[in-house]
Parts: sequence; C-alpha cells; structure tokens
Amino acid sequence: MPSTEKITLYLPAMDLAHVDMLVEEGLFASRSDLIRASVRAYVESNRELLEETMVRHQVARGNIEFENKVFERFKSRGEKMTINVAGTFTLTDDVDPELAAETIESIEVYGIFNASKAVKQRLADRTTVGGSPLSQRLAKKRN
Repeated sequence: MPSTEKITLYLPAMDLAHVDMLVEEGLFASRSDLIRASVRAYVESNRELLEETMVRHQVARGNIEFENKVFERFKSRGEKMTINVAGTFTLTDDVDPELAAETIESIEVYGIFNASKAVKQRLADRTTVGGSPLSQRLAKKRN
C-alpha cells in the first residue's frame, strides 16, 4: 500500500511563477520537489508544537498496521479502541468490517489510511483523515 498520497494544490499565479523560476534555476528537480522540501522545512520549524500536539492527543506515529487478530483480542476482553496515528495507518486485508466496527470507537489519522473499501465504508462514520470525515472523502470519490 502506498506511503505517499497525491494531493491537489491551488497556488496564486505569482507563487507558482516563483516556484517555476526556482525549478528552472536548478534549485529543485520539479515543482513537487520544491513543495515537499518546503513542507519539510515548515514542519521542522514547528517540531516542538507538533511534538506537544502528538502527546496531548496521544498520537502514535509511524507506519502502524493492525491485523484481524488485534480486533479479536479487543472483542474477547470487551474493550473498544480509540486510534490516533500520524503517518500511515493500515488495516490488513483480513480485517473483518463488522468486527472492526464492534471494537473501534474512533480513528483519527494525520496522513494516510489504508484499508479495504468495505472496511473504510463500515468505519466511515467514526474515522477522520487529515481533519476531514472519511464519509465526506468517500462521497467525493463516488461523484
């Protein structure tokens, strides 16, 4: 599953002109390269705030992957989970949508959420990705 995600970005004409000039001068290989470098620099300049936010919201970071057996253990104990991830959160292909729904109270992902279509649809009412409800993202894909 991908560890990057394509996004659409709208820039004012002059900002885009500046991007193109920097690429043309050879400072960056492409527009995307410049934008990635700019985002990394901005994130780094706000590292302390981001660390505080992750602690406050109890966010796990990195590439987190859950298999169906994780949900089976939670169900056997009668527990529900709240999932907060910065990075990539993957529910493997063996995850049963109904079992996941029984055991997940909420999911908040800052980054990429990978799961089967059936799992995403079943969990859409309790999932937020990049600050947007998953249900809205799925509705946009249908249109």
